[in-house]
Amino acid sequence: MFAAYRKVDRRLATYPGSWTEWPTWLLYASYVLVPMGLFWLLDRTGAINDTSFVAAVFVGVGYERILSGQGDPKVPAVIAGFWTPFSSFADSISARVSKRIADRIFRFDRLLIARIAESGETVDVFKNLARSLARDVGSLDKKISEIQANRSVLGETLTQEKQVLVYYSEVTQAPRWLDLLREAKLIDDKTFKSYPSDSGIWSRFVEIGLPIVIVLLFLGTNKLVDREYHLWRLVKANATVTDQWRMREALTAYVADPETTLSISARIGRLARGPIMQPGRLEIALQVLVAGSKRANNVPHVACEIAGALRTPAVDNRTRLQSALMYLAQFQTGTDPCLTTSSAALPNKLCEWKPTDGDSIVDIEDRIDRWMGFWAKYIPPSPTGDAAPKAKK
Repeated sequence: MFAAYRKVDRRLATYPGSWTEWPTWLLYASYVLVPMGLFWLLDRTGAINDTSFVAAVFVGVGYERILSGQGDPKVPAVIAGFWTPFSSFADSISARVSKRIADRIFRFDRLLIARIAESGETVDVFKNLARSLARDVGSLDKKISEIQANRSVLGETLTQEKQVLVYYSEVTQAPRWLDLLREAKLIDDKTFKSYPSDSGIWSRFVEIGLPIVIVLLFLGTNKLVDREYHLWRLVKANATVTDQWRMREALTAYVADPETTLSISARIGRLARGPIMQPGRLEIALQVLVAGSKRANNVPHVACEIAGALRTPAVDNRTRLQSALMYLAQFQTGTDPCLTTSSAALPNKLCEWKPTDGDSIVDIEDRIDRWMGFWAKYIPPSPTGDAAPKAKK
């Protein structure tokens, strides 16, 4: 955000009051969102494999070069030339801001000159101020004399305005000339504030900039956004070890939180059922589910999601899921559920099952039903009093 401010400020530094114009904030928002969007795109396409602060700084500093296709990491060809039209857009915004400010200054000048010229008393005060600020009083008097010589042609009103305009041109060369006019009581506070100035930047920030900041902060701190981001990291193919660690810690915390245990475990279970979950990533997913469910004291519900993931087409993944379910069954019962003869015993078909390519859909659904029945014994009855399904023998 600071880098975006510097970009915009450098573009519009010559225009007073540029930050009080709404197109400036549109340009600022664009400069904020472009590197953020590029960072997201590079992450999604695998061009970068870490979302650390260093990677963010790298993209934030070099996004112009990246978008122009002149450096690494490479972006998809369809957006490699994005920077050229964006620069044209930024130029058009700058031109628009300069025109709006020029129009405001013109209206201010015409209004002020007309007001001063209305009264001989204010003209005298203004004349004395101009003469006191003039570097060459003789040259100033000469210009006034030339206008006075054409009074018969110009008329009284136009002569007065032209003289005021000469004085005005001299006064505006002085530093803090608006303050001098206000101190001389030639303008009131309302007129003083109407001149383009960045003194109104905070009011514009509240109107336009603050909502932008609030939205960005919301996206950065919102649990749903953060959760979806880390779920994406779970299946990203080329994330670094450090990035995987950050993702694992974040997702484990979500599973361990009773408020999000069911929703996040369901999302991870859905990802585990899909074809894009590589065995290495499934190991991380199972670590998240197992560790989080134990911390949340809600192993049965999470185990049901793991059981549902047995529908995955990858045999290697089914083997890992079956091992995780066996471990959780032993953790839940406090004994080996395949050796005990108590009510905690597992059906033989589950104890003896070793997933293979030969498993039919019916075989897999049968194992899932048996696992669901086993875990149902440890799930408290629902408020409606519905009975939990019984485990198959």
